[in-house]
Amino acid sequence: MTDLSPHARARLCKNLVLGITGAVAASWMPPRLQTLRALVADEVNVVMTRGALRFLTPLAVSAISGQPALTDEDMWNDKRVPHITLSRSADLVLVMPASARILASCARAACDDFLSTLICATPDSTPVVFVPSMNETMWRNRLVTSNVALLRDAGYHVIDPIEGIEVATGHEVYGGMIDMPTLYHTLAAILSQRREESFQDS
Repeated sequence: MTDLSPHARARLCKNLVLGITGAVAASWMPPRLQTLRALVADEVNVVMTRGALRFLTPLAVSAISGQPALTDEDMWNDKRVPHITLSRSADLVLVMPASARILASCARAACDDFLSTLICATPDSTPVVFVPSMNETMWRNRLVTSNVALLRDAGYHVIDPIEGIEVATGHEVYGGMIDMPTLYHTLAAILSQRREESFQDS
């Protein structure tokens, strides 16, 4: 693991959309959100699924991000249609933690909630990154594996989980979110590659 120092690094992009879904790891997001705001993006807009609300409150997220946290109830409460305006202004869409449900929804373009609709509306030029967190058996399920393959074939980035402590058993198992230093460098590489591709296309 490489240490991250906010004093030595420029932020990677201007606008980040962070999707938080209903995995237990959502309860660990406040310090990660602080890191994203300090090191990754000048502005972080958070979209929370219904499942995420079981582990984290929009008020807490808003206090850390500096922006109102959005939920399904906000999808049609704005004349600007927020899932469109946010997706068009984003330099990066990050879904962390990504549950099996959001992987399935996005792989099939179901558009059955605010977050999956926003992702479907995101231009191909904007990187979309999923950071899964789930039980090891769920991650290795054939249907989940199939959905991950569909997402990758469509050009989305799905970062494999790592070993971590399972909340239900306390055992060390495969299926946890990657650490923030590794995520930072992964996002930096993804954004750098996308900028290079954009330069070549221009």
